[in-house]
Amino acid sequence: MDITKVEEREVGKKSRKRSDGCKNWWKEYYVYVISSLLILITVAVTMMLKHYWPFGDMVLLDGDYILQTWPFVADLQEKVRSGESILYTWGAGLGTNLYSILAYGLLSPATLLYLIVPVRYLLRLGTIVFVLSLILMNISMLYFLTHRPGIRLAQNNIANMLFSLSYACCMYNVANANNWTFLTCAVMFPLIILGLENYVAGKGYKIYAVSLLLAFIFNFYFAALFCVYIILYYFTLEFDGFRDFLKKSVKLLGISALSVLVSSGILLPAAIQMRGQSYTTSSYQNTVWYTGFFDIIKNFFAFNKNKSMGTSATSYGEVNLYFGLLVLMFTTLFFLNGKIRRGIRIKKLILVVVYILAFNLNGLNYIMHLFHYPSWYPNRFSLFFILLCITLAYEAWGIMEQEIYQNISVIKTVLVGIGWTAITIACFAFAKTIDYQFTYYYSMMIFLFYMVAILILQVAKKTWARILVGIGCLELCLNFIFALIFKVASVEETSLLAQLDTETTVLENAELSEHAGFSRINTGQDILQGLNSGMIFGYNGTGIFSSSIGNAGNFLKMTGVYGGGNVVRPYTYNQALASMMGIQYQITDDGCVPRMYPNQLYSQCENLYGGYEIIEETDGIRIYENPTVLSLGYMIPDAAKSSAANMSVQTQSADRMNILLQEMTGVEDVLEPADITAEKFRSVNCYAVLDGNDFYIASDQHIFDTNIGDLPDDGILTAQSETEEYLSNEISLIRLDYKAPEDGNYYACVGDLVANLGAVKKGDLLNVFFSPSEMVSGDAWTFRSQIRIYRFDDEKWQQAYEKLASQQLEVTGYTSTSVDGTIDVTEDGIMFTSIPYDKNWHLYVDGKETEIEPLWSRSFVSVSLPQGSHTIHLEYRQRGLIPGIVVSVIAALALGYLLFRKNHSIMTSKYGMNGFDGE
Repeated sequence: MDITKVEEREVGKKSRKRSDGCKNWWKEYYVYVISSLLILITVAVTMMLKHYWPFGDMVLLDGDYILQTWPFVADLQEKVRSGESILYTWGAGLGTNLYSILAYGLLSPATLLYLIVPVRYLLRLGTIVFVLSLILMNISMLYFLTHRPGIRLAQNNIANMLFSLSYACCMYNVANANNWTFLTCAVMFPLIILGLENYVAGKGYKIYAVSLLLAFIFNFYFAALFCVYIILYYFTLEFDGFRDFLKKSVKLLGISALSVLVSSGILLPAAIQMRGQSYTTSSYQNTVWYTGFFDIIKNFFAFNKNKSMGTSATSYGEVNLYFGLLVLMFTTLFFLNGKIRRGIRIKKLILVVVYILAFNLNGLNYIMHLFHYPSWYPNRFSLFFILLCITLAYEAWGIMEQEIYQNISVIKTVLVGIGWTAITIACFAFAKTIDYQFTYYYSMMIFLFYMVAILILQVAKKTWARILVGIGCLELCLNFIFALIFKVASVEETSLLAQLDTETTVLENAELSEHAGFSRINTGQDILQGLNSGMIFGYNGTGIFSSSIGNAGNFLKMTGVYGGGNVVRPYTYNQALASMMGIQYQITDDGCVPRMYPNQLYSQCENLYGGYEIIEETDGIRIYENPTVLSLGYMIPDAAKSSAANMSVQTQSADRMNILLQEMTGVEDVLEPADITAEKFRSVNCYAVLDGNDFYIASDQHIFDTNIGDLPDDGILTAQSETEEYLSNEISLIRLDYKAPEDGNYYACVGDLVANLGAVKKGDLLNVFFSPSEMVSGDAWTFRSQIRIYRFDDEKWQQAYEKLASQQLEVTGYTSTSVDGTIDVTEDGIMFTSIPYDKNWHLYVDGKETEIEPLWSRSFVSVSLPQGSHTIHLEYRQRGLIPGIVVSVIAALALGYLLFRKNHSIMTSKYGMNGFDGE
């Protein structure tokens, strides 16, 4: 019995100890748990309201996630399964570097999740990763705030939650939901700043070094942008004189360099690759200001419109700045707080002003983006500004709490509250664009409420402080819900996956052959609108949406293929160009939204592939075969080298195409100009005049008369929209109707733009729609250009095709990084290949490496070949990969040694040589 009682007492002690341990853990970390649960609840409420998965069929992450992450991961999964190289892919852009795509956030540890999940569930995984990223950002911010040197609250202080949620639920994160690699990288930013502050305070650099290293692995681009903030923030910290500043700066530079160099295996090859790509290099634009400052400041306010994309590719003045109005007020109070040294406040204020200027000042914006203009989503560095403001607000709150809310200045608080209310009114009055009027009404009321609430703190103290924190958190969560609710939900998972399964099945059953051992498939009408489609369906594709795009994209745009920035669309290939690029099959899917034309120039014709043969038609999916497809490589004369230069002097892409074909084959006018004029001319939301092939468009007749003036009365057609007043939020459009002079396939051409008008009979209607909306801006504009109609001459193209097909490369085998083949050359010339030029390609003729001759403005791989039979071998080797890996290993060893030595020194000084106190 005695033994039993002793055992019972011991069990009771252990149980109480475990219970006490749980209580202590909860007491210490309950803020982490509650704030994370708040994020989960907030996101869950939004998903239920919008019917997002798992509460409905809508897809939360769409846009770039579906068009980029989904196919990129699908291609990576296939390469890992098959053992293929991850350096290159034929699935997009006629062939493109895959390593630089993966380096942009897909070579991080987070990608391991994506590799083990089937392709059809990647959309759901994206939602999970988004929520996890927000929770981790919250936890990271909490850790930073409660462990930084200087002013900080206790770890279990509920007020910490206000500032961590401000970081996790800010408008930037809502707008960047599709860019999950940005958010995983952003988890590291508070830890980097914590490490930086600890280092300056003499507490070591371990956190700084490790978190900076991880940030570059998660997303080197976003981490590189953050380095600008690190440098600027470093100058605002306190040092013990200039010597201390200089000494720590040199050491910090070395540690930073080592941390960055650890990622060299990713960074160096990607940097080398992107330097040679036209999209990743931006020429400086001679603009001073983007917009008015009221249009910048208005983005601080609550219940605002999130800017997931700019209104245009160059909308650099648009920015997401909301991070909570209560936090914003405390950010302002920081600069009015006399308890903080004036020198520190001045330095922080300068940094705040620099960032606000950078949102609007072209030169500074260009620098902050590392001498580059990102398209469509501007001001990617605004999250760093938000991090700065939250840090300042936290310090202001911390000082207030340390003083038990006794020294709150009535004058300063009223000044801040009334000041922000007045700024809100001014933005409503003077901002150029107002998205939602209630944004300003609610923001004014919230500012005034917070002003009174802060003043009450002197009386109610801790209880009211907790209530105020709760209200601030509620504001953040409601704004997050509001922003996601107004995010357009347009993709249904069930229908998307059904189309994926259907098209995959059709492709598998079709058993398509490859002409001369290699061919490509093109589509502008599938679940990805033809962008990166080959990567998800497993075929050699043409369309691409990625920063890995090279000069071949620019050349294709000269010939009428629609694209821009980091996109080359898969439509507007005429049959001759499709043949030249080795496009053997064309796919259309009636179950998907038609995207066979650019938005600016299109037709309503349905018979777009008159010269092709339908070889498969199942469930609304049709596969057309091009009867005149050419091999991956074929011979052209030396004279064709100058084609690009001769093409550039032409204004119409169809004329450029004719020059190219003439110099390659000697056949003229394959695209024959049709001598016809429009019989009908109409306009919508604009005033337009057609003078033969020349057309003039203005926002309204008054602007037309003022800026264009009188035109000859003879032979002109005038079109006035039904509403004479121009509506800037509506699309402007003109329609031209022609009659086909003879049978054939027709194309309309306006500058670089081409639209397939379809295969028609003589006398049939040809309709053309043109919209200048994406080329003009403002409420008063004019646009002038020329429209030309061309008929594709099948007989002339057959002559040209037979000449090119007489000396083709027979591909005997290929992988993702190599091509082997043979070719019989009857006359000295150039072997052109439709492989986009890339310095990583190495070419061997008859076993001997031969210098590649990049053709047409460094667009395609080609080589001079003499008469005779030749074996060809092409091999892709990533420049910088081996040196990068070597540097990574050396840097990792060096950094590991420094960190180990630092820890060892601390242990020795604390416990003695053997780990115990020595005497």
